[in-house]
Amino acid sequence: MAALNAGDDEALFDTFHVPHVRISGTGAVAYYATREDLEENYRREFTARAGDSWHHTVLDWTQALHSSENKVHLFIQWTRYDKDGGPLATHQAPCGS
Repeated sequence: MAALNAGDDEALFDTFHVPHVRISGTGAVAYYATREDLEENYRREFTARAGDSWHHTVLDWTQALHSSENKVHLFIQWTRYDKDGGPLATHQAPCGS
C-alpha cells in the first residue's frame, strides 16, 4: 500500500505475483502475464478505477481465511481517500499469496 500511495511503481510491481489476475466486483477480468504487462497497463487501469480525486488508499483490515506454511488466503477491506482525507470508496475482496 505504501508503494501505491507513494507512486513507486517499481516497488509496487515487486509485490505482485505474475501472472497476476484481477477480478473486479463487476466481473471484469484483467490478466497480466508478465511484469512488462503490469508496467505497461496497471497504473493507467488503476487510475481509471480510482478516479481523478484519488489521493491515497488505506488498508482497513485483513482477515485470514486459510493459511498454511507456504500460502495464505485473506479477506481484506480498503478505503480510497481524496487529498482532504474524505473517503471516496470502500471495497472488500478475497486475495491469496
